[in-house]
Amino acid sequence: MRSYSKQLSSAAILCRIVAVALVGLTAGGGWAQGGPKDRIASTISGQSRVSLGQSVHPLARAEFDQGVVGSDFRIGRATLQLTLSDAQQSDLTQLLDEVNNPLSPNYHHWLKPEQFGQRFGASPSDLAKITAWLQSHGLTVEEVPAGATRIIFSGPASGVATAFGTEIHSYLVNGTSHFANAKAVTVPAELGGVVGGVRGLYNFRMKPRSVARRTLAPQFTSSITNLHFLAPDDFATIYNLKGLYNSGINGTGQSIAIAGQTDINLTDVEAFRAAAGLAANDPQKVLVGTSNPGVLTSDEDEANLDVEWSGAVAPKATIYYLFADPNKAGGVSDALQYAVDHNQAPVISISYGECEATATSDGWAKQLASLGQQANAQGQTIIAPSGDSGAADCDNGAAVAIHGLAVDMPASLPYVTGVGGTEFNEGTGIYWSASNNANNGSALQYIPEIAWNDSTSSGLSATGGGKSILYPKPAWQSGTGVPSDGMRDVPDVAFSASVSHDGYLICSQGSCTNGFRDSATYLNVIGGTSTGAPSFAGIVALLNQKMGAAQGNINSGLYGLASSSLSPFHDVTSGNNSVTCRSNSTGCPGSLSIGYSAGTGYDLATGLGSVDASALVSNWWGTSVTISPASSILTTTRGSSLTNVLTISSPGGYTIALTCQISGMPTGTTCGLSPTSLTGSGTSTLTVTVPATSAALRHPGSGWLVLGANVGFGIVGVVICGLGCRRKLARPYLSVVLGLCLVFAAAGVGLSCGGGSSSASSKNTTTGTVTVVANSQGVSHSVPITVTVN
Repeated sequence: MRSYSKQLSSAAILCRIVAVALVGLTAGGGWAQGGPKDRIASTISGQSRVSLGQSVHPLARAEFDQGVVGSDFRIGRATLQLTLSDAQQSDLTQLLDEVNNPLSPNYHHWLKPEQFGQRFGASPSDLAKITAWLQSHGLTVEEVPAGATRIIFSGPASGVATAFGTEIHSYLVNGTSHFANAKAVTVPAELGGVVGGVRGLYNFRMKPRSVARRTLAPQFTSSITNLHFLAPDDFATIYNLKGLYNSGINGTGQSIAIAGQTDINLTDVEAFRAAAGLAANDPQKVLVGTSNPGVLTSDEDEANLDVEWSGAVAPKATIYYLFADPNKAGGVSDALQYAVDHNQAPVISISYGECEATATSDGWAKQLASLGQQANAQGQTIIAPSGDSGAADCDNGAAVAIHGLAVDMPASLPYVTGVGGTEFNEGTGIYWSASNNANNGSALQYIPEIAWNDSTSSGLSATGGGKSILYPKPAWQSGTGVPSDGMRDVPDVAFSASVSHDGYLICSQGSCTNGFRDSATYLNVIGGTSTGAPSFAGIVALLNQKMGAAQGNINSGLYGLASSSLSPFHDVTSGNNSVTCRSNSTGCPGSLSIGYSAGTGYDLATGLGSVDASALVSNWWGTSVTISPASSILTTTRGSSLTNVLTISSPGGYTIALTCQISGMPTGTTCGLSPTSLTGSGTSTLTVTVPATSAALRHPGSGWLVLGANVGFGIVGVVICGLGCRRKLARPYLSVVLGLCLVFAAAGVGLSCGGGSSSASSKNTTTGTVTVVANSQGVSHSVPITVTVN
């Protein structure tokens, strides 16, 4: 449990209410709160129960029901999600604002999972009670992550049934067998408001957001068919990565966690890197749980795509491939959860999702939000695709939309960066070489893009995007083109996603025996918004390397740069993600088409557009302006001034405007900078001037009472002195009282117990902050400097 120092603020207070003040002090001048408070007040009896609301998967329907599973059936890995108290949630919301605000002293002060748990998790007592309750039903607690907001357990289906008031049934859907809870989950009333949901009571899999692979015979740049395919060298040329590589920004020292739900063969990754001209750099595989699913062909292409392309964009980064069994555990959702709970890497990429309506009905939305908040508090950036069914995400894989407009999770979370899809639009321009270079690349420059939409009468195939039905619009999501809809909009950025024009080359299922070709000279090509997610994760790893630290939720930075003259985005203004809908189906208009068009600035098909990676990394918050003070901790006295030399630089050579702000300093303190503006780089001198006097606290008729920092002695002294003043103790005792008052006064607690009007002045030590702010081209950076005044 976290231990906070107990500090009593200085205050003037009447002797006659000292005892009351010791019983309870206000939050503004009192004791700092301790760790998580107990919320389960009694023994968990289970005599009355409460429902957790929507907790049944929509495919667990009667027409698919095959009855209760056998008595020997076990749930391999499930998660009990705990909620935060109102006070904790308010604290976390404020923290997430502060860690992303350059003007806050908490800017980028990331928490470790243990620190997150000590501040926002359940109390040790509550965790012990819940663990004992699970065990009483024959369930095994596998892990209590350090964040203390989840409990991972396993056990027989019968134990799950009695613990959660439901039954585990077998379901046969489209010829595939699944298990799931048949009724909504309930918990004992004592856990109401503490347990928010249970994940892992079914094995309906999340779907990868990639278009089915195609094997094609032509060369990469065929003059006959005009077909092209993306090798890593092409991506680096089109999205301007090579300048970063040449300057040493290549992922060195960085790491990316990829979430999956199948094992992979490292020989595929090795073949891909060899064909792309990349040095060997095998990913590190991490099995989540104890059940290895083996290599599942249904997920193998997605896994290889994610591992290969994140590592291709950040070629020297460490790639952690986390995977869990989707048949006996939560699959990719468990892998994502593990990446957050164990703070596996600063960048996380997940290329799976489900529409918001489905995620809400089975309770996954709440748990995703909890994961996203913890990840951002830990400085982790989560990247996810926006989906491949256009504006109708709930109709994934369908031929026509019937469920109306919808967006994909986890991309729609405000704590996640959603990646949409574009398609190259060369027109009459010459953007490809007639032959491939040594790294199998042939792109010559950036290629104009339109919104990706390859939908046909046989199926939906377009970039996802639209308005969330769950999350209000974050403060950072503003700018040209952003709808005034009051809700979170996706995607945020976009990259090439069309498998037809032009797909990404991968190596999977042993397909690369001759460079990128198989033995029959065919190529393994893939598309979908899943291609952009891991690729952009690689760019974020490069950003982290350049900045020298994790960036957490990057969305505020993206929208901030988009609104500045330093915008690194290729604005995509043509195309749409509209798809055909069935007449009289949900939200289907007379035009039988639903979706959004690309336009100037932000749009609900391609977000802010695609990225010039070098411009993004070079002009990121704090990179366009850096401030290095000669000292970040200063000491002075009242009635004096101090100076501090600041070294300031703008790598882009822009004009920098400088200001300073004072917080927590004595009244009348001023700060100034000279010069207040410079171009490119240089120095500026900060001057802080503190007045000689400041107002003291006085209460007429009660004398002075200044409580210092020496609380250990001060409490006892205040009590004795207060009682002595109130009760007018006999002379012998009064002499002791007065003696103790003097002792404690000397120790730092000044007291005056008389009833007269005498007063005494005091110069207390004060510690405050002077924040220097540099603004350049709409991008700002700030540095807090601590100043102690004696």
